[in-house]
Formats: sequence, structure tokens, C-alpha cells
Amino acid sequence: CETESAFLAQYMADNGYIVVAPRHQDADCQRMSGMRQNGLQTMRSGKSIRPEESFRAPRVWTDKIEKDRREDVLFAVSSLLDDRQYKNYVDTDHMGLMGQELGGYTVLGTAGGWKAWRDARFKAVAAYAPYTEPYLMNRGLSRIRIPVLLQEGSRTRGYVPDSPYKKTAAYGYAQAPNIISSWT
Repeated sequence: CETESAFLAQYMADNGYIVVAPRHQDADCQRMSGMRQNGLQTMRSGKSIRPEESFRAPRVWTDKIEKDRREDVLFAVSSLLDDRQYKNYVDTDHMGLMGQELGGYTVLGTAGGWKAWRDARFKAVAAYAPYTEPYLMNRGLSRIRIPVLLQEGSRTRGYVPDSPYKKTAAYGYAQAPNIISSWT
């Protein structure tokens, strides 16, 4: 949901950045709120939020899977650039992307993880606990040529080098300059 990292969006906006956070149709934020409030009842009703393909089957993921998320991001950016109220405030030479989990998958794909998704307007990406397995399967991370921040938490699975899960660290596969990582 676009409000998931509101604290970070607010911090960036307070420091002069223009922040656009699209609501992806598959996020179904109202249903997520319901799951948090009465999770067992929601689970019993058969409602769940699932990606187009299973996270356990990264080999079947292609640039066609979850491409609507990329389209949401590009539509939001294009809308901002076309809006006469905002377009003169956007520094198109310094646009970046941030995403968490499936959003991290989306920003890495848009940075070049999926060749067909690459959009050269973006100059850096920050991916927080991103789903990287499809990119590891097809060496997609090695195609990214812009600065990348990969960050994981103590309960996420091995994306950065100082993680206890070094064998699967996506960090080691990324070739972009200035890759920064952290483990919290």
C-alpha cells in the first residue's frame, strides 16, 4: 500500500523531494486492513493477497509477471510530468525509485533487472527486502547499471553481503556502481 512507508515518504518530502506513491491494484489495501483487524476471519473467507505467480517458483517469473506494477509506477511519473502544476518542479535528471518487498522487485526490474522493463529516466533505486529470486535465476541484477541500495531486515532472506544468508545474497550478483547494503 502507498501508505506502508509513510514515515519515509514524509521525511523525503520534508527534505525537498517530490514523492509519488501509487496504489497498486493487487495490493488491495482495504482488504489488508481487514486482515490486520480480523485476520482469522478474513483468512477463513478465502481472501488473500497473492502475487501472480508463487514466490516459491521464481523460475516461472518473467518480465510479464507483475508488469502492471511497473506500469503503475510509470503512469504515476508520467502524470506528474504532464501536470502543469508540478512538472516544472521535477528534476528529471535526478529521479529514483524505492520499493519494499514486491515493490522492491518492481524497482529492480525497472532499473534493468528485466531488460524489457528498463527505464533510463531513473538514476538510482532503493530496494527494501526485495523479492530478487527471479533476477538471480536470469542474472537480471547484473544488467542494472545505476546505483542501488539493497536493504534487508533481521527477518528477511539474504539479500546483502553481511547477512547470515551469504550464499543467496543478491548483493554479490549486482554490478551497478555504488551498491550499498545494510542489515538491520
